[in-house]
Amino acid sequence: MRLALIALVLFPSHLMPLFADPALLLQGTASPVLHMQQVLLRHIQLRTVHIETDPAYHNGPMTYQAIPLAPLLQSVGIRETDSVQITSQDGFVSQFSGKELLQSTNTAQAFLAIESPDRPWPALATSSSATAGPFYLIWQHPKTTRIEQEKWPYQITRIEVKAPLSQRFPHILPDPILADTDPIRQGMQIFIQTCFACHTLNREGESHLGPDLNVPLSVTEYWTEPMLRRFIRDPQSVRSWSQGKMPPLDEKTLTPAQLDQLLAYLRHMVQRKK
Repeated sequence: MRLALIALVLFPSHLMPLFADPALLLQGTASPVLHMQQVLLRHIQLRTVHIETDPAYHNGPMTYQAIPLAPLLQSVGIRETDSVQITSQDGFVSQFSGKELLQSTNTAQAFLAIESPDRPWPALATSSSATAGPFYLIWQHPKTTRIEQEKWPYQITRIEVKAPLSQRFPHILPDPILADTDPIRQGMQIFIQTCFACHTLNREGESHLGPDLNVPLSVTEYWTEPMLRRFIRDPQSVRSWSQGKMPPLDEKTLTPAQLDQLLAYLRHMVQRKK
């Protein structure tokens, strides 16, 4: 009973390290809530969720104990119109709309998978014992709304409402004179979906896992275009590095047209360095 009460007490994020039991911080428009791992494992909505193609585990099948994410988000006042940021232990930062995370019928549905200390998940890599736990965002029916691998963050520590990206990071925006349908604007959206979780641009962004893609030099300035395309498709085919974390982006993840749009955006931003 005491653990259940702890999960509902309001804690600032700097107090989280005081707890040995892993915890997930939810910050919406209401007061923040700290959810303890052991409490979530006894949640009334906990259920078994089967995933046919799990990107964290080599696109193989996995089975989890998980909770629908929507009720957890709604409990802290997160709405469809909100901009939501999910932060992982390693600094990976994912951006979502509230609508994506709150949808629950006839489309992709988000679940929070909770790892049990008694039944740990498999290691993510043979060279490490780290798993995707203790908290992992998984999806049922992800293909219905094109939920790509960047939107499956694992080792999650925080889910929080943020100001829209255009307000927080104005220097990632292309020239305002461009039409809404311009391929460069489409390229910016692809950059946000596929690159912004690890990279900054014009020194703006939440994550610093990878280098800035525009300053002091744009990747389009020091890579030839054929080699840059190859690197995006299969990083290890260009640069063999055991610590490299960039995943390959095949044509199912990033279509040829989307890759063209992404490169158009990066070339455009060369003239908008800050």
